[in-house]
Order: sequence, then C-alpha cells, then structure tokens
Amino acid sequence: MMRLLLARHGQTEENNQGKIQGQLDVPLNERGREQARLLRDRLAGVKIAVAYTSPLARALETAQIVLEPHGLEPRQEDRLKEASYGVWEGMTWLEVQNKYPLAFAEWAVDRERAPEGAETTHQVKSRAHQLMGEIRSEHREGTVLVLTHGGPLRLMLCCAFDIPPEWAFDMAIDNTAISELTFAGQRVVLRRHNDTCHLQNAREG
Repeated sequence: MMRLLLARHGQTEENNQGKIQGQLDVPLNERGREQARLLRDRLAGVKIAVAYTSPLARALETAQIVLEPHGLEPRQEDRLKEASYGVWEGMTWLEVQNKYPLAFAEWAVDRERAPEGAETTHQVKSRAHQLMGEIRSEHREGTVLVLTHGGPLRLMLCCAFDIPPEWAFDMAIDNTAISELTFAGQRVVLRRHNDTCHLQNAREG
C-alpha cells in the first residue's frame, strides 16, 4: 500500500495580504517558516520514502524544513508549480475585479476562460494527473510526501477520485495543511483532508 501525504507550503506575505501569487517566486514569511517547523515536528516520526516539491521558493523552503529530520532532498518537479494567473499575479482579488471586471466575471463562471498569460484549470489538472500517475506507478509501497501549492493539490485530489476540476475550488487547502490518501491496487481512500492540528503543536508518530 502506498500512503500519499499532500501538504501545502507555509504562509507568505502575499498570502497575508490576499494577493494572487500564481507562479511569482516569493519566499515564506516568518509565520510561514514557523508553520513549516511545526509540520516538520509533526512528521518527524513518519518514515518518508521520497518527497516531491514545486521548485518555487515558498514550497521548496517548506519542503527542505520539513525534511530536515529525514535526511532527504526533495525532488523538484515543475509540474507541481502553482497555476499561472498571468497578468493577475501580484494583485488582490479586489484589484482584479476593479481593473479587469469583464474578464473576472467570465472567469468566475468558467475557469477555462483564463486571463491573459494564464493557465486554464484543465491545463493544470493535466500536469497534476500526469504526475499523479507517475507517482502511483513508481511508488507502490511506503509513504510519499508531495509539498506544493493549493491549486495543484486540489487538482491532484480531483484526479485521485475522478472529480470534475470545477469542484477543486470548493476544497479548503490551508497553509501547511495535510491531506492523506492511501492506494491499494485500484482502491483509493481519503484518510483526512486539510488537517492543520500541528499548528496547535500536535505531533504525529
């Protein structure tokens, strides 16, 4: 049986300010680093066989902190980058609505109508689906950690359960939250979702 732990990066200043990050390469803030350390402590007793991460700084730094007790270097994977939001990146949602009212209104009802320079939801799902298939093929046993961004994590969950990608936006994925899946043959079980109890100093064995 393969156990898949899906975790989001720690907080950034852009998260704190409600800005759209997309593929902007921004670092963790101090709260984000503390969140990463709490996740590290929680997972210190888990035997992680391999870890994958987005190469964007906020995910990579979180992964490196989490993996300190395990002596592992994460595999950096471009397919785990956050969805590109094109010209909207670096703006708040309110700024987007004010500057691009028509484009925002169209996107709000159809996520395939991506803003200029952005990816559609199906494009992000396609890369998430491809990587999920490779992980399932290569790692049939043990615990695999994937540490990335909210967008790819939501779409990996959609892929695992053959859920339409439009449902992804109804899934909460908080900073350093863990979701856990197990795979046994063709059977997939969701063991937990958006678990942040380590932020109250919990520890897992």
